[in-house]
Amino acid sequence: MKNNLLKKAAVIFTAALISCTQGKQASKIDEVVRPLADDFVIIKYKGGSVTAKDVSKELNPAIKEMQGQVIEQYKKTAERALLMKLLETEAKKEGVASPQELLMRKVQPREPTDLEITDFMKKNGLEKPMKDPKTGKMEKVSRDDIKQFLGRQSMQEQQQTYFAEIRKNADIQMLIQEPKVTVALSGNEPFAGGANAKVVIHEFSDFECPFCSRGKAVVDQIKQAYGDKVKVVFRHFPLDFHPKAQPAAIASTCAHKQGKFWEMHDKMFDNQKQLNAANYTAWAKELGLNEADFKKCQDDPATKKTLDEDLKVAEGLGVNSTPTFFVNGRKVAGALPFDQFKAMIDQELATR
Repeated sequence: MKNNLLKKAAVIFTAALISCTQGKQASKIDEVVRPLADDFVIIKYKGGSVTAKDVSKELNPAIKEMQGQVIEQYKKTAERALLMKLLETEAKKEGVASPQELLMRKVQPREPTDLEITDFMKKNGLEKPMKDPKTGKMEKVSRDDIKQFLGRQSMQEQQQTYFAEIRKNADIQMLIQEPKVTVALSGNEPFAGGANAKVVIHEFSDFECPFCSRGKAVVDQIKQAYGDKVKVVFRHFPLDFHPKAQPAAIASTCAHKQGKFWEMHDKMFDNQKQLNAANYTAWAKELGLNEADFKKCQDDPATKKTLDEDLKVAEGLGVNSTPTFFVNGRKVAGALPFDQFKAMIDQELATR
């Protein structure tokens, strides 16, 4: 999807830019990664030069992608710093010397029972010997290994529960967000919800992507919770390394032409391991589609052009993974929990 040379060039140009602007602090969020000025000369040759303006159109998607990556790193690092500050505050309240000592008090080791160990082994098929990926030998997982694993898992769960408790009372507001962008529409994209809703969510997705099936579950929650208050627009972004993704996208586009996109969409995600041409035909028949028109649409080169339009829009926005959402133009990479989408949606509804 992406031109690796362009991405490398973007990194080089941005590094050069940073070296020229050291000591200056970005005043706006969209200046975290700054493109070179149009008149900046990159290459000079006999008879002319290559300027930043000459390459900006091709580099803009990569720069936008880096912009998102930098902001995401700020957010993740700030979250870690926040957690340490909250733990230090709680440690002082409880009169303990350090956050580490506080966690030792709050998170207690728990030894799993024999029944829990047995159930875990049955559920995960660990009762029989398994091939070690490193040695190639068949080895059995010991009950002691499972016991240690479940013990660590229990402590991690206690830790996460405690972190959630102290965050709940901290009135946390994430103020750094990616700048909003305009997501182009042709007007023919499948959507659910209100046509003129105040909140529009664009979902760039891939029918073969396992994380996208989680995204479907979140979108279902959004539809149920908000109805016509939110418009969810589906956009195709079949990844190169998913061989079944493009044929599935084409089949869903052909279902859309007959007014059955979301029904086919649900069939594909609910049966993600059975994506194949025979099933697309069977599902089309089950949904009451005209089979001849469905087949003709699949073979029509114009259908693939529809996917290419979505890909072009996605790459222009710096999309490089699935699922990627845009909530009123604000990028959200990955299938975040419903509560995080809800916070963004509620904020958009309150300010419009």
